[in-house]
Amino acid sequence: MKKILSIIMSVVFAVGVFVSVPVTITANAASQSDLTFKLNSDGKSYSVTDCKDDATGAITIPSTYKNKPVTKVGAGAFQFCFNLTSIKIPNTVTHIGESAFSQIHSVKSITIPDSVKVIGESSFSNNNSITSIKIGKGLSTIPKFAFRNNYNLKSVTIPGNVKTIGLGAFADCGNVTVVNIKNGITEIGELAFYMNINVETLILPEGLKTIGNQAFYGLNSLKICVVPSTVTSIGERAIGYQSSSTQITGFKIYSKKGSVAEKYAKNNNFLFAETSKLTLKVPEVKVSNTKQGIKVEWNKISNAQSYIVYRSTYNTKTKKWSDWSAVKTYVSSNQYTDKNVGLGTKYLYTVRAVNSGVLSGYKSSKSISYNVTPTVSYKNVSNGVSVSWGTVPNATGYVVYRSKYNTKTKKWSGWSNLNTAKSNKSSWIDKNAKSGAIYKYTVRALNGSFKSKYNKNTKEILYLKTPTVKSANSTTGVKVSWNKITGAKNYDVYRKIIDDLGINSTKWVKITTVSASKDYFVDKNVKNGYEYAYTVKATGKTAKGSYKSDYKSSSTLIYLSAPEVAVSTEDNGIKVCWDINECAGKGYKVYRAVYNTETEKWSSWEVINDITKAEICEYLDQSVEEGITYRYTVKARSGKYASSYKSSEGITASLKAEEPTVPEETVTNVVEQ
Repeated sequence: MKKILSIIMSVVFAVGVFVSVPVTITANAASQSDLTFKLNSDGKSYSVTDCKDDATGAITIPSTYKNKPVTKVGAGAFQFCFNLTSIKIPNTVTHIGESAFSQIHSVKSITIPDSVKVIGESSFSNNNSITSIKIGKGLSTIPKFAFRNNYNLKSVTIPGNVKTIGLGAFADCGNVTVVNIKNGITEIGELAFYMNINVETLILPEGLKTIGNQAFYGLNSLKICVVPSTVTSIGERAIGYQSSSTQITGFKIYSKKGSVAEKYAKNNNFLFAETSKLTLKVPEVKVSNTKQGIKVEWNKISNAQSYIVYRSTYNTKTKKWSDWSAVKTYVSSNQYTDKNVGLGTKYLYTVRAVNSGVLSGYKSSKSISYNVTPTVSYKNVSNGVSVSWGTVPNATGYVVYRSKYNTKTKKWSGWSNLNTAKSNKSSWIDKNAKSGAIYKYTVRALNGSFKSKYNKNTKEILYLKTPTVKSANSTTGVKVSWNKITGAKNYDVYRKIIDDLGINSTKWVKITTVSASKDYFVDKNVKNGYEYAYTVKATGKTAKGSYKSDYKSSSTLIYLSAPEVAVSTEDNGIKVCWDINECAGKGYKVYRAVYNTETEKWSSWEVINDITKAEICEYLDQSVEEGITYRYTVKARSGKYASSYKSSEGITASLKAEEPTVPEETVTNVVEQ
């Protein structure tokens, strides 16, 4: 399968068009059993050569297999594994083959460990979802098409250990806005950043020597490009062109007088300016926590056209700060919110002003740990109070706290720890809440031993348990009943028409509100043969507001009107008649009760006949006895539903005695004598 798709994609890629191939895959949980391993030629290590196409979720490549290190990822090993969501590469791997991680469309980030010395052509290309890639410190070369067509990649940082960037290595990464190339690079190959259309500012590092043909071709948003004087060769249409014949409007190159960059600008009729002629003041930087991330602010600098925001991150293990890395370029305002931050992680920020490619100096902000208070909301649900919160980047878990209001002392209790939720959770249900009690909830995010701030002034909620609702046909309509709820002041009754003789269905509609002293309501506004469902919400109040319980629907019910029953004596029994119910699809059941003259009590109702046709509306009870008093009732039926009933008046059986008959043989004998 992978070989066939690889051939198809090679043909498509050769003509410069990328097409996503739709594939339907049956999902299985990813595990080491999805991987295929091969012993390397040295006999001392293994390679991962394949991963099953239907592997789903997160997968970690093991550092050892059969007690030997895993040092290579083979060509195409994970190619077309569309359902993998993350892949962890161990620091034992030194070599990654061609197209090894191409078209892994559900993976959002990739980290290449420092142990990796070589990656193959197209090794991380054509991935729809990848937004970030961390390149390890072991690479010296980024080969041809290595990261091509990662369209959702947001930024590219090339560490100083990389010396050369190959043909089309980052081509067609259309959502990249920041290209941060560290000092150390000497050669940028042809088409290296082809069609990175959203990059606005490009500052190339000192020490760079060669820029290949069309290396930055199609960077349509590019306005500023700073080229160091160390550059000795700039290829055709390398910078400043949005097509073969169209230059980028307003594009300007900045470099030293007499540099190759100046010559390139003149040969292509680009604007040129010397970087040495401008100086800019250093911005003063302030930082603060917000719900969206860390807000970076600075004073505006006169003559500045834009600003570049840099960040350094503190490593708690090494106890060292990382190198400055640009997180946002071409900022026209004097503030920026860094949303890509982790809870409890410590950062430094600085800002450099830019004018015509000239950068100001910089001063670091004070260090700041991202410490944001999770937003919290909660509501009554069927089995308690559901507490929800906004997730926090890099949180390893969340702690839910509760405070209870004392209605006698009119004071709130201290916060009590109720639950610790995992990092992938954003809600929890307090199943121990008591109906009628008033609560507040708050949440703190965790990262290791670090706990975030929490909101002490969250809103209160009156917990009301969800009523259990039943419905039944009665003589005057549908009787809706429920259990009484502690803390309720009223009950709102809702109804939904499931089927009105096959024509329509409706949404829940409130039909009445009854006081807390009642636990039932008879809905008289019903129609024979219609199917209904009912539910009830308990309602209550505190000084802060009104609250409602959750709701559970009753079982559905077809309303059938109770037949009117009439009885009369016949010579051979008692005749029972009733109203025809056209919706009685399963007919009727006839019941009888008998009066006991000794106890002066009626017996229980018993079924004496089951009539299966709706058009039959009478029955003759021939099983009665002379002088015994009876009464009768009838229930209409439709499917599993039955109407209520109305009893007839009592009636005493009065049977006509049959005249005795003379046997024929006896009559004949008398005549003969």
